[in-house]
Amino acid sequence: MGFENAAQVCNGILSSGAAGRKKTPLPSDSVINLDHGDPTMFEPYWRNLGGNCTVVISGSDVMSYFSNPGNICWFLESGLADAIRKVHRLVGNAMTEDRHILVGNGSTQLFQAALFALSSADAPEPISVVSAAPYYSVSLTNSPL
Repeated sequence: MGFENAAQVCNGILSSGAAGRKKTPLPSDSVINLDHGDPTMFEPYWRNLGGNCTVVISGSDVMSYFSNPGNICWFLESGLADAIRKVHRLVGNAMTEDRHILVGNGSTQLFQAALFALSSADAPEPISVVSAAPYYSVSLTNSPL
């Protein structure tokens, strides 16, 4: 599976030792827009890597929406979770052992996944969510907005 090899393929680029770690400087006119989560600021970095860090996903790897029905995050590919943990272990920028790995297509999905992962299944009511306008109601049954 492509996810399993992602961290291994990138191993030549990322180093677990601080002395071996290379930082890619950002241009001074770079803008990080946290409003909508568009990661295009990293495009020059990934273009420079070329084929050194290629992920191949076979069509049979993602045949079902249910990657792991027994997991609380049933749509998370186990190979992706393993690769995420390995990359963070190599880089040393996040604790991932005994932690939930949250995946999503945008910040709203990630916030909802975090709320779901951190809430008790037998709580009398859902976690309250406070958001500045405009907000996007994903599911009124899961969280009152």
